[in-house]
Amino acid sequence: PDTLDDLDTQIYEHYSFYYESLWIGLMRVMHTELVDKSRKQTVVELTASRDGRHFTRVGNRERVIPLGGMHEWDPHYHAPTSHPILVGDEIWIYYFSMPLLDGNKVGKEKADAAQISRIGLAMLRRDGFVSLDAQDRPGQVVTRPLTFNGTQLNVNAKIAEGGYLKVGLRDAAGKPVAHYQLADCNPVQGDVTSARVTWHNRDQVHRPDDQSWRLVFELKNAQLYSFWID
Repeated sequence: PDTLDDLDTQIYEHYSFYYESLWIGLMRVMHTELVDKSRKQTVVELTASRDGRHFTRVGNRERVIPLGGMHEWDPHYHAPTSHPILVGDEIWIYYFSMPLLDGNKVGKEKADAAQISRIGLAMLRRDGFVSLDAQDRPGQVVTRPLTFNGTQLNVNAKIAEGGYLKVGLRDAAGKPVAHYQLADCNPVQGDVTSARVTWHNRDQVHRPDDQSWRLVFELKNAQLYSFWID
């Protein structure tokens, strides 16, 4: 735990797995100072790493798998059972959970009777762990300088009606690359898990071997989940 955590926060377990170009972790975070009738809560938050050793907490520390309501089967205690499984364009996360009532508050007999472990299934869209979001006011994000061997830029994004996603290319110093500016980009629209980005009649990029390029994404009413170049 760090200074952004509540005083009762404990890091309980951490499951890590390799996904596309990085490591992702499902971290179990336990809280014991609660106002309801449970004796503790264990939630699942997200971490990420580039080397598999040094992990950073990401996703604003939001719960990857929300706890159920007080009268549901999974209100207090979540634990992934294995690494996520990619099924088509969905990520499946199996987990087990149970109510953990405080016997001092509800009685030991009732608490013991409620503590039944069950298996649940949480589902995300492909690459849907986190997203970069923009609303009515367009926003931009610029990558660090990149080197790559591919020529086709693809995105996974969910774009609302009236929104768009555009991409421009810049050199390492930030100068726009001719023919690949935001104004040249054909807007990506709709809910897509794999959409090719194009510029007028160009659908490929050819980076000189001696240069690194930045990508600038412009979003309006859109969520960007991932991009890749193949």
